[in-house]
Amino acid sequence: MDELELAWQTYDFHTSMIHDLEEGHKLLVARFEKFISNNLNPSELRKKRVKNGMNKSFNELLLMYNKQLKAIDDLIDLYKSDIDIPAEREVNLQLFFDLKNVTSTLVEELKVHRREINEVLR
Repeated sequence: MDELELAWQTYDFHTSMIHDLEEGHKLLVARFEKFISNNLNPSELRKKRVKNGMNKSFNELLLMYNKQLKAIDDLIDLYKSDIDIPAEREVNLQLFFDLKNVTSTLVEELKVHRREINEVLR
């Protein structure tokens, strides 16, 4: 397997993992919202349990997004290098930069969301 194909497979792997983590995170957010609406005065233990589950999900997602950003950087480096790019793998370099920008923005939004949820569960 050549370097370019390995870089694409790495990117695809992280993208697939993110999809799975996002699906699980959506379910946790829905459970969090239900917990908040059904518990006017929850115990500290219940709040801590919900907070720990949410933070674990946030941390897993953030870790995988950072790995995806690294994979995008690796692809950018390869596309900027002198290697031969097969026609089926030709991509406008600007698209990588756009993807990196969107992913970085998503990371920052996720951090804001985590802070907001942690504030509610204080």
